[in-house]
Amino acid sequence: MKKNIYIFNDGQIRRKDNTVYFETEEGKKFLPIEDINDIFVFGELELNKRFLELASQKEITIHFLFYLMKLLLPRQNLQIKHKWMLII
Repeated sequence: MKKNIYIFNDGQIRRKDNTVYFETEEGKKFLPIEDINDIFVFGELELNKRFLELASQKEITIHFLFYLMKLLLPRQNLQIKHKWMLII
């Protein structure tokens, strides 16, 4: 069963080859990309394009939660031609 990931700390999510990790000042935490359904982000987060491509392939939805709630969905969820859509 896939699980949700909640990120409260500021940091970076990076993909190197087929490994995904969340990096903060304190160190790296590896994320099991095959077991993730949604990622909920409450802090400041940097993402690279390679991670977004993998998240799209694995149909992972990324939620950015703050004053104005924003949602980044893979195109398969919306059945549109664009790779990602930002909903405000």
